[in-house]
Amino acid sequence: MKLVQSLLFACCFLFALTWPVMAQEPNNQNVTLNFKLNAGDKAATCNQKYTGFGSVPTTTVEFADLRYYVSNVRLINQAGQEIPLNLSQGSTWQYQNVALLDFEDKSGRCSEIGTTALNTTISGTVATGSYTGVIFNLGVPFALNHQDVTSATAPLNLPPLWWNWQGGYKFIRVDMYADSPITNSFWPIHLGSTGCSSANGSTPPAAPCTNPNLPEIRLNKFNFTRDTIVGNIATLLTNVNVSTSTSTPNGCMSGQTDPDCVKLFPNLGLSLQTGQCINGCADQKLFQVESPATKAYLPLIIRQTAADTTTLDLRFAMKVGDQTAACNQKYSNIGSAKSTVDFADLRFYVSNIRLINSTGNEIAAPLAAHGGWQYQNVALLDFENKTGRCNEIGTTETNNIVKLTLPQGQYTGIKFNLGVPFTLNHQNVTSATTPLNLPALWWNWQGGYKFVRFDVYNDLTLNNFWPIHLGSTGCASANSQTPPTAPCSNPNLPEITFSNFNATSQTIVADIATVLNGVDVSTSVPQPSGCMSSKSDPDCNNLFPNLGLSLETGQCINECKDQKLFRLE
Repeated sequence: MKLVQSLLFACCFLFALTWPVMAQEPNNQNVTLNFKLNAGDKAATCNQKYTGFGSVPTTTVEFADLRYYVSNVRLINQAGQEIPLNLSQGSTWQYQNVALLDFEDKSGRCSEIGTTALNTTISGTVATGSYTGVIFNLGVPFALNHQDVTSATAPLNLPPLWWNWQGGYKFIRVDMYADSPITNSFWPIHLGSTGCSSANGSTPPAAPCTNPNLPEIRLNKFNFTRDTIVGNIATLLTNVNVSTSTSTPNGCMSGQTDPDCVKLFPNLGLSLQTGQCINGCADQKLFQVESPATKAYLPLIIRQTAADTTTLDLRFAMKVGDQTAACNQKYSNIGSAKSTVDFADLRFYVSNIRLINSTGNEIAAPLAAHGGWQYQNVALLDFENKTGRCNEIGTTETNNIVKLTLPQGQYTGIKFNLGVPFTLNHQNVTSATTPLNLPALWWNWQGGYKFVRFDVYNDLTLNNFWPIHLGSTGCASANSQTPPTAPCSNPNLPEITFSNFNATSQTIVADIATVLNGVDVSTSVPQPSGCMSSKSDPDCNNLFPNLGLSLETGQCINECKDQKLFRLE
């Protein structure tokens, strides 16, 4: 009997050890995301007036609606992975992956179409873990966007937040009235998808709309247990004139030809022409992070006095390993063939500079005046001086500084793009403003600018020219004299990030030796020689990963973290 009992015990013990782990339910944790809606440094409400909005500082506005949808919420874990937040179901504020945030209370001007109920939170569950950021879309996804509002489940059952079956929902409804004697004082913001193809307004489209207009908002350094996501109407209206409106319709209704949307859409991170994010919607000015520990915000509060801002010089250098790159010098052991090279051009553009503050928020850094080297958000760094081989197309002037204007504060990192953004990339170089008026750094209207022009010569007698000309490709237009109306399929705009950067003591170094690691510059496939950024250019195969880019897509690989061109000293 004892033997049988022992055998039974052993079997049970082994069975317990081999019980399949996959049968266990994963551990989840409850999450509540807290939201606010501000107008500058005040809470946005229906029964109050606010002054200093938009491009006309004397403009006073009041609100008649304050609602918006968010969807597809994901939390970012410590490994940078996006983990979906499963929204709680059964309330009037959330359905499937969509939630409504409602900051109007049917008082004041909101009494006509508003509701008394408010909602300032999103709730759900996520896999147990540590999370450092949040991502969500502003709006309703196509799968839910074109239903009948009269039979839809709450919160998608509100006629004031719906156009029709064809157009779908108003992702944002912020209705404003300017304190103006003119007739067109009504200035609404109704964001929604456009280019939705169907027989008529009563028929839903079968295919996604050409302009989805669904901004993707990414907020890094966000702790859901303590921080608040703040929508700020004041920053959204940066440079937007709400003191007057183009009638029929008033305000911004999301149409590609709507003049009232021209300056508003970039503040949402969107291209008005395509309805897609520009630069990953990183420049959106609506949403901010508020932390009770730091009271830090993203992005900038728009009204600043001179005392609130400071100027900063970013220092750049160009090197070949540990040697300064120059036009009249030779450098050995370059690339996979250990070639000896010299240079005929050493110039590149940078744009969209953001400094990272001590809470991890990205602060847009407008460019200051700097002697023709900077225009809007683009700056030219020039390390050739028209000597040696650089004599043919170079200039005698050089520049190694980017001048910034930014709010006073502590900054611990920097981000910038290598190149020229689409909005400035396809103009006529002969009439462009300096530093975008250099024919040597331009292909044509269709192709735009050469973001980088590093012209390399090896020591061979024939086929010794090995240029690096980085620029956008897949730019669709009728011919080379016609600029594209939509962004190029391969933007080739690397985003460079340094998380630990001290602008007062460090220099950003562009190193040609490291960007040519594994690249054979002793030979080139002719017509054209070197790397001209084309997907089919074999000379680009080993170079593009060193820029952090995919040659096939023109997008960053792993957020361009593996780029080898820039380093800090």
